[in-house]
Amino acid sequence: MGQYSDCMSENIKVLVIANFDNEVVKKPEANIIKSIKEAGVDIDVMTFPGSPLKSFFENAGIKVIPHHPVKKVQWSSIKFIRKVIKTGKYDILHLFNSKSIPNGVFASLGLPVKVITYRGAKAQYWHDPTSYLTHYNPRVNGIICLSEYVKKTIIKQRVVSPKKLHVVWKGTDTDWFTGIKPEKYPFKNSEEKAFIVTCAANLRPEKGVDYLLKAAAYLNEYKNIHFVIIGNGTDSVGFNNKISKLPNSSQIHGIGYADNLHAHILAADIYVQPSISEGLCKSIIEAMALGKAVISTKSGGPEEYLVNNKNSLMVPVKDGKAIAKSILELYNNEKKREQLGINAKEFVKDNFSIKKSAFDTIKAYKAVLSGNKTGKK
Repeated sequence: MGQYSDCMSENIKVLVIANFDNEVVKKPEANIIKSIKEAGVDIDVMTFPGSPLKSFFENAGIKVIPHHPVKKVQWSSIKFIRKVIKTGKYDILHLFNSKSIPNGVFASLGLPVKVITYRGAKAQYWHDPTSYLTHYNPRVNGIICLSEYVKKTIIKQRVVSPKKLHVVWKGTDTDWFTGIKPEKYPFKNSEEKAFIVTCAANLRPEKGVDYLLKAAAYLNEYKNIHFVIIGNGTDSVGFNNKISKLPNSSQIHGIGYADNLHAHILAADIYVQPSISEGLCKSIIEAMALGKAVISTKSGGPEEYLVNNKNSLMVPVKDGKAIAKSILELYNNEKKREQLGINAKEFVKDNFSIKKSAFDTIKAYKAVLSGNKTGKK
């Protein structure tokens, strides 16, 4: 593993409980687990029966246990997980989502296994009772945070000791994006010079899509700028009604959820993320891996890897006018668009490798087992 060879760990046994229901979406996590296995960790995966990644794991020599809780507290699942922990004699129980975490925490009570949870978004609030069933439960020995931003939001709650917190960026591989063909849009047929601004965001307030719509309205005089917005809810009646009230509504396209997200991003001239809060933002990283110029708000996690005018353009949150200004800057400067895209792709290659994510995860495992923190990323 080259520079990561010192993370070889032959005496750690880990049980991961995660939802591997989508081969494309869960590809980074699956490959990180495979890389952890290759580093010498004895790691098993518990996930829903029929997971499309079952053969991927098994071909990597990883045991797959066909089970996953379907409720946040499911006593039959707790009993099953507890039995697996005791039989497998695991050192670490690594829990990834809102259903696996509370069930795994309850299943581990009274057992010597160390419990690690994963947090990809900003912290729950200390006064939220449900948080004490998950990350804030005293039974949790460590939390792997997707970014320094996530870590800081947890620290601010003053519930969890900073010693329990470990930052691991989720890696990717630029080779995954070879051979993809750009999506073809009907409006391109009649408008060959269409300039496409793409955003991937489910319709949640923290994604800031309304501010992208404000940016679109500011640019309504540019008849060849089209906005493609992808994600759950972006094809809904309510969202389309909102679009219809804009002066350039015919140039704004809500696609809805798309399995072929990368094809949509590849078709873009620029990628925009208007979020108010982001743990790290996988879509930005994938756009960078595809060599696209990125405009992002200063929304937390992205500030850790994006550098204004070097591998991106960065704007304040909740500022549609600033987004519009940056779009127009790149619209008028093809050379800058290309250079930002080149720089972005190189940055991903150098800083978001799967092996680095695996190495940092193993460091977190060792730290939890030894009772020490890993230190800053």
